[in-house]
Amino acid sequence: MKRAKNVWAFGDIAGKYLLKHSANLEAQYVWNNISGRKKKVDYWPMPHAVFSSPQIAAVGYTEEELKEKGVDYVIGKHYYRGTGMGLALDEKDGFVKMLVERKSRKMLGCHIIGPDAASIIHEAVVAMKAGLTADAIAHTVHIHPALSEVVQRAAMKASKY
Repeated sequence: MKRAKNVWAFGDIAGKYLLKHSANLEAQYVWNNISGRKKKVDYWPMPHAVFSSPQIAAVGYTEEELKEKGVDYVIGKHYYRGTGMGLALDEKDGFVKMLVERKSRKMLGCHIIGPDAASIIHEAVVAMKAGLTADAIAHTVHIHPALSEVVQRAAMKASKY
């Protein structure tokens, strides 16, 4: 990519992620750069969602990417039906799959398929941005019977390793 001094771009023209929330992030960096606080855009972790039925949301790495990189990771997977709200919604197929580095316990990826996936993925996004471990989510009190319990339960399963 060619660079020109004092020229900034954001959104689709920047070409990194073709997502509105990515453009919002880039716009903040453009403003900071214009204001003299120059920094490269920190995209980690960039979530995405598909507003289909069921909803699909993800952040971070996929299993395939971790395998290619040779990362030693564990999986914590929990189905919505294993929570109070999942039962109340009669959700039979939805799940959360959390990918966690075995040694450091840091979350490397999270994938959700099911109701409100685009909303409940944010617990993983915030934890990943803050450098928290899956254990931090597993040992944080979650409101019952909220859907966020499915994220906590996936973290608990990853924490057993």
